[in-house]
Amino acid sequence: MSVQVIMKDGRPEWAVLPYDEYEALLVRAEASQGAASEEPAALKPEDRKQLRNSLMEQLKDVASISDAGSFQGAKVTAVMQSKGLDAAFVAREVGISPVYLKQIEAGEREPSEPILRNIARALGVDVKELSGS
Repeated sequence: MSVQVIMKDGRPEWAVLPYDEYEALLVRAEASQGAASEEPAALKPEDRKQLRNSLMEQLKDVASISDAGSFQGAKVTAVMQSKGLDAAFVAREVGISPVYLKQIEAGEREPSEPILRNIARALGVDVKELSGS
């Protein structure tokens, strides 16, 4: 899932994701509640609230990612090269510009926690693999 988390006062405030992924989440949420409908039906407001709360609980873990160790941009480059990924692809998956990704790789910019998490996801590695520890 490609999601961008927008932080406010150090806490997740918004989660932005592609609409088709949002619809898929709603369908899965309804399916998990035992609804056996072929056509995705609209969720009740209380079910949407429960789904939102569940997603927000998962996003609270974002803040702990930076505690995994000191981030090293050079490790992003090494992982990309080892997996044969190019910067344009990774930047697109993360939702940032290739220029910003290059600055992160060079150590000129420190990524926010959500961007760091999305870089690790795009590379298919644990965030700890991008740290100095």
